[in-house]
Amino acid sequence: MNHYEVNVTVDHVSPELAEKIVDELDGTSGHDHAGAPYMSAVFSGDTYLDALRAAARWLEDNGAHCLRVHEDLVTKSDIASRLSVTRQAVHQWVTGKRGLAGFPAASNPVSGGVWLWGDVQRWAMSKGSMRPNAPLHPLLEDIDEGNACLRERAARHRANADLGRVMGVRLRSWAGEPAPRSAADRPEWGHLAVRTSNAYEKDPAR
Repeated sequence: MNHYEVNVTVDHVSPELAEKIVDELDGTSGHDHAGAPYMSAVFSGDTYLDALRAAARWLEDNGAHCLRVHEDLVTKSDIASRLSVTRQAVHQWVTGKRGLAGFPAASNPVSGGVWLWGDVQRWAMSKGSMRPNAPLHPLLEDIDEGNACLRERAARHRANADLGRVMGVRLRSWAGEPAPRSAADRPEWGHLAVRTSNAYEKDPAR
């Protein structure tokens, strides 16, 4: 079992949820530079995807939803600060002029470069420059897989919401109440319950 730092953009963070994130997860929340709400906390799992699913379930149980995995991009200055070394040392690692070889390539080389912290962290651990029991940050493939998982969850939630509306229409119909016009004009909803239930049973992601 590993521990992973899960940093995700969410649909909202209420004051009550922010307090729970601190009290129950010892995590943090706020808004990023673009104004989008986020949550950052440590979750356990055999893989990053397991940890992300645990985070998604926790948020859903508390009335919020993960939208996407946040990429933790760092500059040379950020790397120096996080590894407690000088900026010159990081520059030498990047240019291959210092003994520790194999420094990861920048995610984007523009303006001095930015790196995915997960890549730098794994490199630093392999070189003994960072404690090996620190919570792991996702690699690029973890982020891609995680975002695909979150998109699937979002689609499933939308389908379940549609199913709820269908069942509400049917219950009102059985009670002798007229169905809303928008529902009466959607005969294809009659088969939605079967399609959604079958899809949910076949998907073990939950």
